[in-house]
Amino acid sequence: MPGTVKSFSEVVSDFNLSAQTEFNQQYEMLEPELQNFAFKYNAGNVSNTKFFMNMLFGDIKEWKGTQEYEKVDKIIKQQVEHVEYAVDGIEIPKRDFKRAQAANSITGLDMYTKMIGDRALRAKDGPYEIMLEFLLAGASNAKGTCFDNQNLFDTTHSFSSTAGNQSNLLTGTGTGTAALSTDLKAAISAFKSFHYSTNTGDDSVGKRRPLNKGNMKLVVVCDSSLYSAFNDLRTIENIVVDDAGGSQTNSLRNSFEVVSMPLKNQSDWFVIEVSEPSRKPFLISMEDEGELHLPDENSPALVNLQTLRYAFNGLSFGVAYGAWWKAVKCTNI
Repeated sequence: MPGTVKSFSEVVSDFNLSAQTEFNQQYEMLEPELQNFAFKYNAGNVSNTKFFMNMLFGDIKEWKGTQEYEKVDKIIKQQVEHVEYAVDGIEIPKRDFKRAQAANSITGLDMYTKMIGDRALRAKDGPYEIMLEFLLAGASNAKGTCFDNQNLFDTTHSFSSTAGNQSNLLTGTGTGTAALSTDLKAAISAFKSFHYSTNTGDDSVGKRRPLNKGNMKLVVVCDSSLYSAFNDLRTIENIVVDDAGGSQTNSLRNSFEVVSMPLKNQSDWFVIEVSEPSRKPFLISMEDEGELHLPDENSPALVNLQTLRYAFNGLSFGVAYGAWWKAVKCTNI
């Protein structure tokens, strides 16, 4: 015996449940590719946050009987401004819902369910897409500066008055495997050299402390055209170093990961150090993760335009530069 034909309102309700379920599942499943590049934190309902960079450190001193504290009002701050975003919505013709009603099944609307699920991917990955814009603009102040008022990639970074200038902007020697090996080693040396100085110690410049400690975890970001060369550098045992076929042991084998994408400057590349959970080159301050808005039979668009509109908005977050010593850029002319 055939089932009772559902009302139009019931068909919309069934589809909305299916769409919301698909959206939630896709949102939970996605692991953004670049998420390890940023320190992401919940900010609450505020227009901006101030991230206290000095809280990432704490000098070790001999105990003198009294606990010492960093005063928040004297700590180096990086302000993160929140911006509201929306993902492009989807309009579904009323006629398609009427057909689903006639068929007594929403199976024919599955394509739209998947499209709405795709919006979850855009919503969750959105902060990292904006972060990528910050990465690519990092050699300028187009997206702001670091807490030391320098560009993310700069030759005159400093952390404390006695640390001196430090550079995370390198000039490359080429894009062949041997040249990339030389330049990646230079980037690793730069990571290991980054330091800050305290005002305690036996010498006039204070005590130097490394900003990168322990085993580093490196991720190279390059243009798609360089992926093969970097992947070779990551996997091969020996590198050819001259036209005569001379080779040397590849000391960089299995020491980094590679992420490639189409970049405007195809010969430039970046290295991000991601081993520490809170010290990252980017800050993402989340105010609101947004919401999927579902229509019903009384929605104005259905009455006036004969469509049902599905929208995702209310997403509010801010991106800013964080720990400059966790990123290096190599430029090739």
